[in-house]
Amino acid sequence: MSEHVTAQQIEQYRSKGMPPEDLLAFDRHVAQCGKCRDQLAGEEPVTALLAGLASAAAAPEHLSYDQMTAYVDAKSDDLDREIVESHVELCARCAAELGDLAAFAQRLSAETEPGPMESQRLGLGAISMPRKVKIRAGEDEETKDR
Repeated sequence: MSEHVTAQQIEQYRSKGMPPEDLLAFDRHVAQCGKCRDQLAGEEPVTALLAGLASAAAAPEHLSYDQMTAYVDAKSDDLDREIVESHVELCARCAAELGDLAAFAQRLSAETEPGPMESQRLGLGAISMPRKVKIRAGEDEETKDR
């Protein structure tokens, strides 16, 4: 590559779309030519990176687990409740997590551990209805005949 690199070649290089044989010639030329090296390291990619960082910094953070649980448990104050509600309007990820957490909390509150039904207890025999055995003073529970 005797002449300077073109804008098209630089774009191919940056997008990793340059054929391997051209890549070797491009790399050798840029290593020897300061003008092409400066062109390759131009401000355009740096500006694009800085713009990406600025937009990432301006993006709202996600809600914390503590914020979500306080909201679901109705322990948030008015300001925190407003923050959560306005955030989930803009953030699908947090809205989904908050919905899952609310559904889980609702399932937990609805679940009660039922005892055995009368018909089941009757079929279980001795283990269904524990018997109270009186032990007299001085007797050991293990030696007591039942």
